[in-house]
Formats: sequence, C-alpha cells, structure tokens
Amino acid sequence: MYKYLNISIIFVLCTLDLWAEKDLKIDVVKSKNLSLLDDMLKDADKEKENSVSSSAKSLGYALPAPEARFIGTSLVLQTAAGASTATDAEIGQLQTGAHDPARRGFTFQAGELSLSGAVDPYFKAEMHAAFSENAVELEEAFITTTHLPAYLELEMGYFLTEFGRNNPRHAHARDFIDQPLTVGRFFGGEGQRSSGFRLSGILPTSWLSEWHIGLQSPTGGLTPSFRTTSATTVAGRPTITRDTRNLGDMIALLRLVNGWSLNSQWESQFGLSALTGPNSTGHDASTYILGADLVMSWVSPKQRQGYPFFRFEAEATHRTFEAAAGTSSGLVYQKEDLEDWVYLMQAVYGFAPRWIAGLRYEQASGEGASFSSTRALDPDRSDRTRISPILIYKPSEFSKISLQYNYDKIDHLTDHTQNSVWLSFQVLIGTHPAHQF
Repeated sequence: MYKYLNISIIFVLCTLDLWAEKDLKIDVVKSKNLSLLDDMLKDADKEKENSVSSSAKSLGYALPAPEARFIGTSLVLQTAAGASTATDAEIGQLQTGAHDPARRGFTFQAGELSLSGAVDPYFKAEMHAAFSENAVELEEAFITTTHLPAYLELEMGYFLTEFGRNNPRHAHARDFIDQPLTVGRFFGGEGQRSSGFRLSGILPTSWLSEWHIGLQSPTGGLTPSFRTTSATTVAGRPTITRDTRNLGDMIALLRLVNGWSLNSQWESQFGLSALTGPNSTGHDASTYILGADLVMSWVSPKQRQGYPFFRFEAEATHRTFEAAAGTSSGLVYQKEDLEDWVYLMQAVYGFAPRWIAGLRYEQASGEGASFSSTRALDPDRSDRTRISPILIYKPSEFSKISLQYNYDKIDHLTDHTQNSVWLSFQVLIGTHPAHQF
C-alpha cells in the first residue's frame, strides 16, 4: 500500500516540476524521477526485510548469512559379518579388495568421510578419506572446472583412474559387498589412483558421446600394473628403480563413452577404455590395459518409489604386461609378455519397493608363467570363477542391508572350491556427491 502511495506522490511532484520550470530537459527529469523511485523502493524493501527478520527472531529462527557457502559433508559406514569354508589366510586371497570382508566373524569395512562444494563460478572441489580398522587414507581429492568452453571439463588432483565402470567406483557405491575381480587383478585392493589430470568433452553426435583423456603419475604404490616401489611386481617379477624423465613415463588414459535412450523405458551405455604406461621390470618395459563395458537399465512405466527396475552390466578387461629380461640372485630370466583377462557380468532387479535381488558372474584367466612358479600357483593370476547371488533391503535411501553368497572355484588353493556367506550393513549421514550412471 505504501509503495503505491509513494509512486503517486512522485507523479504529482514531477508534474509540478514540469509546470514550474518550462526549460527543464526531459532526460534530466526522467533520470531524477527514476533515482528517487529507486531509493523509495529500496527503503520499502529494507523495511520489509527488517519486519521479516524481527518475526524470524521472535519465532527463534536465524536467517542465513547472505555470503555463506554450502559445503556438502557426508559419512558412509560399512561393516560386515560372515563365514567361509576358507581359512582366514585363504579369505585374504579370495577377497581382492582392501575394504572387503576379510575374515570369518566380523569386519569393519570402511568409513568414508567426504567434503564437497562449489569454490566459485569457475571451480568445484571434493575430497574423500577412508577410515579402516588400522589406518586412514586419502581416496580422492580433486578440483573440477565448471565453466570451460565447448562443454569441456578438467579434473586436477588425486583421483581414481577413469577406466571402465568399476575402478572409479567407491566401495559403498557398488551393488555387491566385495570388489570385482577385474579391479583386484589389474588395479589392486584400493583401485588404481594417483595424481594427475583428466580432460573430458562431448562429441558432436546425435547421441551422447563423451571422451576422456588423462595423465597420472605412476607413483605412490597404488598403480600395481605399472611402476611400483615394491621389490616385486606382477607375476612376482623383480623390479628396478625407474624415475620419471618425460611424459612417456606417465600413465596415459583414453576413454570413450556412448549413451542411448532406446525408448522411454530403456537406457544403454557402451564404453571403451585404454591405459598405457611404464612398469618397473626394465627401463623400456610397458603395460597396456584395454577394456570394454556395457550397461543397460530399465525402469517400469508403472514404477512406485523407483521400483521395479532392472540393470545389467558387463565388463571385459585385458592386460599385456611386458616383463623385461634380467638377473636376480644369480637367476637369469628372459623377456616375456604376460597376458591376463577378466570377464564380468552382473544384473540387479528391484522387484519391490526397497527390495533388490542380484547375480554376478566373474571369470579370470591368463597366459605366461609367473616368476619362479607356474601361473596356476599365483593367487593374483591363477584361473578363477566366482558366482555371487545377493539380496538387498533398503530401509531408506540412507541405509542398506545386504546378504551375499560367493561360490569360488580357484586353482591355486588346495581345495579348489570355496563357499562364503557375507552380511553387510551400510549407512549414510549427510549429503554425498553424486556417482556415475
């Protein structure tokens, strides 16, 4: 009401001004009136803010600071219990992930603390730290651009290598309780991660086509297929000291992902990945890893609370490890290319609100003898098949209870067949950054 009264007063004053001063320029009058109107409206808005502030204080609420920046904070806790026909020592060889159930009885898998948020209009950042029973480790910490031209995105810092679907996933984001064999065999118990950069962009196609290129330093102990500071590497081969001389001594990544909407109910995504970099068996020895992955997702048009749904995933990974010739403890060994591959297929079906059933099939094999032993006796390279059905119940979007059975057939153990049952509990507190499709 007061706002309209003020406007009426301004109109009357302006009319009198024009009548009193015949030589007054119209532009000057317009500028003067607009300035006066702006000041009055600001005063009215200020009175309104003071009124709202007083009301909020009387009700016991505090208004947020106008310059406050939002920081997403979350904590994910995972714990498991289970039993197995394998001994605790053998379970350590069956479970390839650092955050897998590791023994009969109880295992605290991990506690992941995450911080994320916008830095300014140009950057965002996030960090993830993992707490285990005996250690605290940095999982990822990186900066991502938000305003590069041509839909480009640059990620810089310490992060999981963007190879396939499974290596970039955090443990709590997996459908199954334990780590897939494709990650354990090629990228280690923590998944391959290191410092570097990743640049991605969108190709000009009629479907979604995204490319990724990157470089990472093969140091820090979490790049087991490449350079390492350990005394031995893949297949037990002895290592040498190998420094970084140029960009050729980095791990290079190339990934291409294509996505299609098949219809209103089905989505699909197909990816190709390639990694190359030096390994520590010789000054000119290299490792090459190739992968292909597929995901198909269905959501019912009659869904309720997101159910029913179905998702199928497949991933195939192949590694060529150039083992250089050398001498160790008087033993001369020859140059040899070691070949290893892993195939994975899994499906999950949300058959009722909060209930999910899944099945995973994995097979691993290879060629070329391990150092001082046959491949069949090498726990990291022997032939292996694993079948894992799982039943999941989600009391809410922030908690999950999983019951999983593993049937393992593995060559290097005395008893080639092992059976394990795992029960896992997972909860989330806070706001966690989104994960990939």
